[in-house]
Amino acid sequence: MSSEQDLTKPTIADLPNEILEEIFSYLEFEERLTASQVCLRWHGTALRWSEIRLGVYSPDDPDLETILASERPYRHLQLNGDQFAAQLVTKFGASLRSLSITNVETWSWLGSLAGLPELQSIFIKTSYQYDSLTDAPLGQPCPTLRWLTIEEIGSDAFPALNRFISATFPALECLRVEYYSGVFRLSNLPELVELVMVGYNEIDDGLLADIKSLPNLRTIVLAGRRLECDYPDHVLRSDHIRTVQIGTDDPLFDDELLQLTEVFPGMTAFSCSRWSLCTVAGIDAARRRLPNCTFDVEPAEDSMELGAGSDGEDSSSETESS
Repeated sequence: MSSEQDLTKPTIADLPNEILEEIFSYLEFEERLTASQVCLRWHGTALRWSEIRLGVYSPDDPDLETILASERPYRHLQLNGDQFAAQLVTKFGASLRSLSITNVETWSWLGSLAGLPELQSIFIKTSYQYDSLTDAPLGQPCPTLRWLTIEEIGSDAFPALNRFISATFPALECLRVEYYSGVFRLSNLPELVELVMVGYNEIDDGLLADIKSLPNLRTIVLAGRRLECDYPDHVLRSDHIRTVQIGTDDPLFDDELLQLTEVFPGMTAFSCSRWSLCTVAGIDAARRRLPNCTFDVEPAEDSMELGAGSDGEDSSSETESS
């Protein structure tokens, strides 16, 4: 009788995956690594593949040969240098969800990104010197990619990258281009919702005109040396933008703030992240133009006294007339 009961008594092998994962969560990584070798089922539950990041930081890494022979479904890949990028991306492409590559010098590995079924985000940071890029390989689209960050890129390489991005990542929702140099243009990114452009040069009106051509764009963060808006407001007008953050080395003045209310009349939130010389009266005028928009702009100190109690009117004229 007892032997029959023993046969029906549940064992650890009968536990559902959720309970196994909870048990394994209390183990150190090395212990979970050992447990993953017990059986095929434990191989998939002992290690949290969704959290493990495989890092290869040198082409001389002694583990590189073992990594290239591995059958583990790594989802996150972090590389320092692009020498083995194509091999590693191809190796783990079926399960890869995020890719980070720093010190990029060449671009031939871009072709390995085409058609990856799970890839969701990419981070690229170039080296101080990188090969020129006049064309990029175009292949099967990667429809799952949503987030792309590019750092330390020049405008000479970006047109080819833009063509590659628009063809390979048709569902891209967030693009961050940080610490760039030169004048940038954007096109053919129909699903883009958020754009972050942080550069060393001016924020020129050509970029603002490009924003008009991105129909799903709702949030923009722009930073640079200064804001240049020489085009007529109706040429730049983008009714679909809701959130705007501007940061420039040169101060933001009243006339620029008011011009931005004309360029982005659908704004519901605006912030100036760096230096502002806007007056209380100027900020109040912007609020009157867009009453449904919140303005996070620090007024210039010498305008605060003049603006106190003015109810949005320019109190400087009142002071002079009295």
